[in-house]
Amino acid sequence: MNTAPAVNRMPGVSMKPPIAVMFDWCNTIVTETVNREAVARIMRDMNIGDVDISEIPLAPLAAEKYLQLCLRNRWQDFKTKYKNAFGSWLGTLLPNRNVHELLELLYKNNVRMGIVSNKRGTQLRDEVRSLGLTRYFSVILGKGDTVESKPSPEPIFVALESMGIAPGERVFFVGDSATDVVSARRANCYPIAFANDSIKGVMSFPNFENLGNFVAELLGQRLWNVT
Repeated sequence: MNTAPAVNRMPGVSMKPPIAVMFDWCNTIVTETVNREAVARIMRDMNIGDVDISEIPLAPLAAEKYLQLCLRNRWQDFKTKYKNAFGSWLGTLLPNRNVHELLELLYKNNVRMGIVSNKRGTQLRDEVRSLGLTRYFSVILGKGDTVESKPSPEPIFVALESMGIAPGERVFFVGDSATDVVSARRANCYPIAFANDSIKGVMSFPNFENLGNFVAELLGQRLWNVT
């Protein structure tokens, strides 16, 4: 049984260790960034030399709009060749720094974890598997797995029910958007904003090192002493 003491983090608020931590996926556990080297390779194959690779935005949606303007009538051909060569489209998923340490800390302290994302469920689970993270999560739910998506609380309720855990303040939900916060609040869970300090009245952390040390303190441990 976890007997770590409560930790005061806000005036008048006494926080206890989490029994479960739910995460958003995109821009929380992972960041999707454009692989410029892959783009450059396809452009070389197509003898396209008038696009400055260094100017391509790293955000996939912005990069797509930029490339459409640059390539014009060659856009569709480029898109087809890229997908055929790499089996994916523009974005490369990278786990955010120190996320592995936090997941390992929670896992070794028997804190249950899940993912609730608005990305389509089949694609979401494939991405989690491709990064070798599936073992950490008791449940992974995405769009299409429930009738409603965030900001509805339904996917959180469904996820927690499958884990046999009741919603409450000891269930943290970590996400980067206001949608995540609204969903967590509606599900009666404790919202934590990740890399987003613009949401008022919500505890936020700029990175997983800070969040991890906060959680480690709640658990009565040090984040970097997880072995």
